[in-house]
Amino acid sequence: PADFRERIAAHLEAGRRDAAVKLFLRVVGVPGFGVFMMRLFPNIWPKLRAAAHTLPYDFGVMGDTQRGEALPEEWLALLARISGRSKVLVGGKSPDWMRHTCETVAAKVSGASLGVIPGQTHTISAKALAPVLCDEFLGGAHG
Repeated sequence: PADFRERIAAHLEAGRRDAAVKLFLRVVGVPGFGVFMMRLFPNIWPKLRAAAHTLPYDFGVMGDTQRGEALPEEWLALLARISGRSKVLVGGKSPDWMRHTCETVAAKVSGASLGVIPGQTHTISAKALAPVLCDEFLGGAHG
């Protein structure tokens, strides 16, 4: 919905953290069934609910980019000014718009490369992330 920011803010103002989190997840592309399942996992939903008050910060920083729109030209220009070895990581099961955004960032930043972590979503597990980071920082010298 076009008014999702206002609706999330209204939910938070009224103390409806669950409703705010559910709406946010739907806006960023989590299917309704996925949201339903997240609520059943005691190690996921309480953390999302506890961080609900930070949702407006996401929109303040990210603007409309979380809706699959192309990155704004001014962002692309800023990214092009960054140089240095960088690794842009994305889960292979992340929504298309997230993967496309990461591809764009990796292409714009001089010295950046894209890493796709197979089988992972936006919430990359530490177990899947650790070997990728070790390879990046230690050049594969891990055991």
